[in-house]
Amino acid sequence: DAILDEVLKGVGLPGTTLGDRLKQLDVAKLQTLNEVWEAHKLRNRIAHEMDRVLTFDEARRAVALFERGLRELQYLSE
Repeated sequence: DAILDEVLKGVGLPGTTLGDRLKQLDVAKLQTLNEVWEAHKLRNRIAHEMDRVLTFDEARRAVALFERGLRELQYLSE
């Protein structure tokens, strides 16, 4: 989440939070936008719901979704 936020800041997207920056995009600009939103929402639930327990499958999926977004943004290579 933090890495994606830094990448989006680096390309000049305005906003105070990652959510603000994601709102500046659409799937024409970032094909993995919906996937990244899903992962970001999970991160927010973990951060704000103190009793939230993350399953291994949820964690694996979130990492994979963030990875797809970062690959599309060419922050990660194949």
